[in-house]
Amino acid sequence: MKIEKVFNNNTVATLSKDKVEMIVTGPGIGFQKKIGDELDERKVEKRYLIEDSQKGRFYQMLEKVPVEYFEISEIIFKRAWKEFKGGLSSQMVLMLTDHIAFALQRQKDHIQVPNLLLSEIRTLYHKEYQIGVWALKYIALRTGVSLPYDEAGFIAMHIINAKSADGGKTATDIMNFSKQIIDLIEKTMKLDVHEDNLDYSRLMTHLKYLGQRIFSKKKEELKMEDNPQMYEMMLGMNPNLSVCLERIEAFVKRNYDYCLDKQELFYIMIHIVRIKK
Repeated sequence: MKIEKVFNNNTVATLSKDKVEMIVTGPGIGFQKKIGDELDERKVEKRYLIEDSQKGRFYQMLEKVPVEYFEISEIIFKRAWKEFKGGLSSQMVLMLTDHIAFALQRQKDHIQVPNLLLSEIRTLYHKEYQIGVWALKYIALRTGVSLPYDEAGFIAMHIINAKSADGGKTATDIMNFSKQIIDLIEKTMKLDVHEDNLDYSRLMTHLKYLGQRIFSKKKEELKMEDNPQMYEMMLGMNPNLSVCLERIEAFVKRNYDYCLDKQELFYIMIHIVRIKK
């Protein structure tokens, strides 16, 4: 294979056997090389296929971003790969390198970007978030810059994106859905729900699976005995409960074209009652 572009001593662009452009990394792989030289495949450590629509962006990034950030992203990727036993797209390394470079620059410029879904990420994607927290410590160790915990959430989203073709979009949809339902519950029930509350965590887990059913268009029968007396008794415990469930039902129907049945509403009500106690 011939070298198409040299970014630095350890990173070059080349063409695969299928004539697909890819980024190749390895110690000294680009040292004293120029376009048209043969690639020393013995030095190749990683190969990253680049989509045509993203090629320009990544070329600019690799020319401007310190190679150390690329190395940091690879270590984080390997940590996530080990934790999830594979199944991650190597595109994550390039995307994460770009993100880390931008995040470090923002921190140096004293610009804070809040992660509006941080609470949902911590609860619904706890394992990914914990890798993000570990990544912040590793980034600080390598660069001397401490990033805020919002960035652990952003790193978690890169892992979620890498787990499947549309996993990132679906995960974001589910987190937005869960956040909207929680906001509706807090407003209607006059609650201030704390994420470290066990019952909050259980409600979020339930909303995650409900969101998965909604976005996958799957209607599953929930296993629960039909107990209208219990349903009405719980509704009578708080006059706002009935209003809250009606608002949730209307919200889901209006925004997601999904009809919540009585069992699904019953499950949500049980979680609300537990939090309210």
